[in-house]
Amino acid sequence: MRIIQNKKTKVLATTCLMIIFGIISGWSWTYFSKNGISFASTKPIHITVKNQEGVPLLISATHTDSNVFKPRYGYSLTNVSDKTIRAFTIQEDVFFGSKNAQQSGAVFKNLSSETNVLRPNASRHENAGGNTKYSEEVNEIVLSVDFVEFNDGTTWGVDKYNSAERLAGYRAGAKMALEWFSQKLEAKSFEAFTNEIDADAVNFALQADKSKSSTWKDGFEYGVGIIRNRLKKAIKEEGLKGVKEALQKPFDTSERRQEK
Repeated sequence: MRIIQNKKTKVLATTCLMIIFGIISGWSWTYFSKNGISFASTKPIHITVKNQEGVPLLISATHTDSNVFKPRYGYSLTNVSDKTIRAFTIQEDVFFGSKNAQQSGAVFKNLSSETNVLRPNASRHENAGGNTKYSEEVNEIVLSVDFVEFNDGTTWGVDKYNSAERLAGYRAGAKMALEWFSQKLEAKSFEAFTNEIDADAVNFALQADKSKSSTWKDGFEYGVGIIRNRLKKAIKEEGLKGVKEALQKPFDTSERRQEK
C-alpha cells in the first residue's frame, strides 16, 4: 500500500541533446508519479539508511540500477526484535537535482497470513522505485522505518503516515464484510448471493463509521474489497464449498478465530 506526498519539480532543459520519454503508469499503490526528461548517466545513486535508536527492523540496501532519473533499487528487512512483526511502513526520502529537492513517501505492508509474518531474526526482500521519472538526477535515497506492528498488537515508530489508523479501518471493514456475507449466504440461495456480491458495496459504505478519519475510511473500504475479492475467487474456483471456506478464514493475523 502506498501513500502520496508530492512536491512540484522543475523540468530539466538543456541546449544539448534532448531525449523525451513518456511514462506509462502501471498498477501499483504509489507515492510518486511524474513525467520527465531522461539522459544517460553513470552517476552512482547513494542509498542511505537513517540511524534510528531502538528500531526493530534493520534495513540493508542490496542493489540499485544506473538510471539516475528513474531509479530502481532493493533492500532487505531483518527483524532484530524478539517479537513477530505483522505490519510495517518504510519511509523513502528522495533527494534530487542541483538544489537537492526532496520528495517523500512510504511503502506500507500488512503481512496478513501466518506464513508471511516476519519472525525474530527472519528477513525479507523489498524492491522499490521505478515508478517516478525525476526531472533532474537523483542524488540520494534515504530509507527509514516509520511504523511497525507486532503480533501482540503493540507498535513502534512515529507513524507519520497513519498506518495504525489505516490498519484499524481495514480490519473493521474486513470483519464487517465477513459477518455481512455470512448472514447473506444463510438467508439467500447461492445464486442470489453471487449476484449481490458487488451490489452490497453501498450497504458497507453506509455502515462505515462517519466519525472516523479519511485514512480509517480508506482502510475500511480496502478491507471490504479484500473480502469481496476473496469470495469472488472462491465462487469462480470452487462454488458454494469454496465460499463457505473463505468465510471461515481470518482476514489477517490480528483475528484469532478457529477455522471450521
